Amino acid sequence: MTLEKGGVHEILELDLNEFGDLAAGFAAPMALVWLIAGYFQQQVEIRQNTAALDQQDASLRLQVDELKCSVEAQLLQAATSREQLTVASASAEFHRKEMMRSKQPLISMATGGSGAHRQAGQIYIDVQVQNHGHALTQGKFTIHPEEGSQITFGNGQVSESIDRIGAEGTHRSRMVCQPGFVGEFAMSLHYTDGLGDRQCLLVTATKKDPQKIKFEVHPWSPLAD
Repeated sequence: MTLEKGGVHEILELDLNEFGDLAAGFAAPMALVWLIAGYFQQQVEIRQNTAALDQQDASLRLQVDELKCSVEAQLLQAATSREQLTVASASAEFHRKEMMRSKQPLISMATGGSGAHRQAGQIYIDVQVQNHGHALTQGKFTIHPEEGSQITFGNGQVSESIDRIGAEGTHRSRMVCQPGFVGEFAMSLHYTDGLGDRQCLLVTATKKDPQKIKFEVHPWSPLAD
């Protein structure tokens, strides 16, 4: 249907079907334009949303990288702290042992005095104990002879008390051996050090010469070790 003349009056006289056809004819192009415009508008919004998501993704990646760097820095800092603590602990332990060592005597033993002499069927050997370290107090030498050996101190006992040996001091003792005794035996020296702690030194003794005993004093080490 076309409108050539009559204008609005003629439109109003149209049947409903014809009016609907007329309205559809006018609305269809507008709907198409609206659809096309909506499509392009949707594309713009999609691109904007995509850009926003990309920006958000980049921001999240940046946050993840920053978090990763932060974790790595904290791990490195923790490792450095552990290393520093280990070094500090080792240094403190070293200085503790050095301080303890400075409070210990430095003992050497040798046959001295008049050497050895025989009396009443026994051999008497003079022994000289020298201290080149810190003074010791409340000392006690103990002989640990091999089974069947006959060796004691001059008092007839296997132990001898020492009240004190000062720094650079000397203690003289006497050991008694059965004639013909040769071999090795062990000794121990228990004492109180400069810190007031009880300590122990071990001594290895060897008698191969009738006139002498060779002593080897083992280096002091903390009892806790």
